[in-house]
Amino acid sequence: MKSAEAKAIFDEFDNLGRFLSPWLNKFGAETLVIGGNISYAYDLFGPIFEIELRMAGRETQVSISVLKETRLFQGAHIFLMKNSGRQ
Repeated sequence: MKSAEAKAIFDEFDNLGRFLSPWLNKFGAETLVIGGNISYAYDLFGPIFEIELRMAGRETQVSISVLKETRLFQGAHIFLMKNSGRQ
């Protein structure tokens, strides 16, 4: 169970939805994938985050990565291989 202090900190994430909305609009994002260690705490900030997205006019679906931070390293590896001329 997560502490009340942690919940209070994540209550400040209401501005995350307002912050990301213009970028989601710019790219026409239909889905936003949240990964890394922060995804473990999504239940603490997700509901208010999604409300803020909707209030900003976004109907973006939010998905939580099951690979967490592992996918970040896989993506970085793919990027480096493509940009180094090796594939």
